[in-house]
Amino acid sequence: MTRLRAELARERRITAVLREVSVAIGAADGPADFDHILELILARITDVVDAERATLYLLDEARDELTSRFVSGVDVQTIRVPVGRGIAGAAARSGKTIRIKDAYRDKRFLRDWDEHTGFRTRAILAVPMRDHSGRVVGVVQALNKRGDGAFSKADEELLQALATHAAITIDNYALYLAEIQKNAELSDIKDQLERKVQELDLLVQLEGAMARAGSLEELVRAALSQAIRAAKASAGALLLPDDPAAMADSSPRAGGTPATPATLYFYEPGERRKVRTMLVRPDEGFVGAVFSSGRATVAHQPARNGARKLDEALGFSTSSAMAAALEGPEHRLGSIALYHSAASARLFVDDDLSLLRLIAANVSTSLLLNRSRAQQERAERLSSIGRLLSGVMHDLRSPIAVISGYVQMMSLADDARTRADYAAHIKRQFALIEGMQREVLEFALHPLDEGELALDVGRVVGPG
Repeated sequence: MTRLRAELARERRITAVLREVSVAIGAADGPADFDHILELILARITDVVDAERATLYLLDEARDELTSRFVSGVDVQTIRVPVGRGIAGAAARSGKTIRIKDAYRDKRFLRDWDEHTGFRTRAILAVPMRDHSGRVVGVVQALNKRGDGAFSKADEELLQALATHAAITIDNYALYLAEIQKNAELSDIKDQLERKVQELDLLVQLEGAMARAGSLEELVRAALSQAIRAAKASAGALLLPDDPAAMADSSPRAGGTPATPATLYFYEPGERRKVRTMLVRPDEGFVGAVFSSGRATVAHQPARNGARKLDEALGFSTSSAMAAALEGPEHRLGSIALYHSAASARLFVDDDLSLLRLIAANVSTSLLLNRSRAQQERAERLSSIGRLLSGVMHDLRSPIAVISGYVQMMSLADDARTRADYAAHIKRQFALIEGMQREVLEFALHPLDEGELALDVGRVVGPG
């Protein structure tokens, strides 16, 4: 009767342990809970099979080794063992339970850990853990039956039951973790795609707005308004040196001083929608420092970094700013900055700076195209003026010849009336020359197309 009561008590303990582990498995919700379950399994194994220590090995198939988590008092420690080495490694390799009464008489036993820790291993019970498909995923090992005894067949069956629950826990957690990781990866991909779409949409709108700009000021307003909207900023600025090439020669790196002035274009969305401008030193303030260094920067309370003068001049108080250089193929074109007002209390972050770098690259391209177009128009105007002057110089021969003839005739005429008549003819020729001069000046200021140019020259010169 006493033996039956002991067996019944033991079965109740086993049932309680399995129930406790099952409840913990059902409540698992992340890595911290998983570690708690493993610690619980190890602690209950130690308790139920009356072992001094318990070790749980997880199989790392990629490295072909076992990673162990063992309980020593209240501590949980970790070691690694190659598959096939030691008792646990042999159990993992063979997939069979190993029960040993005296570890030091088994040649598979590794004494290194005992020598390292001072622990004396006697009896060992190692049980492979298998997942739902029968694949070995680890090993549960109990050390030293309390009372200097050996582990029994009943201990083996109990440990096998607990090992099954441990394997289920590990398998379920691996599936759970894989699902979480997959969801996280999908979420990251979704976020990246959304950011790329937003960036592409911004670039399309930015490029379209700048392409429609008819002047540099319109281009600046288009660039800043789109950048401000994209970054949810309060205001923006563009710093453009009057002569970027000269700035490259007078930069601090070149050992010079930035004598060439720069124009600061400042835009704050509002009712007036007007771009304010002011002449500054190209290295002045926060935006100037970024232009000089070429390093994109985020700064909070940038007035402390030399921007106070500009803040006061513009009547704008800044809580956070970021700026990026506008790079050209041969030299730096300028810099662009965005600001959060002190009233907004918002701060720029690294993602905002990445967006600004993208905007800066697009603005640089538009500025280069704008300058190239202006240079081309200037070259075409000079070429047209050259053609006009060539025609005018040719056509000037007629009135000059007429004037020369009448002057000679006047020198020979004695009659005052005849001389007056010659003088009137000379005045008309001078009037024609003045008309040509006016047309040339007007064309220089307001170039005409080729048809208008030919028509006007013919009208001015007249029939001769």
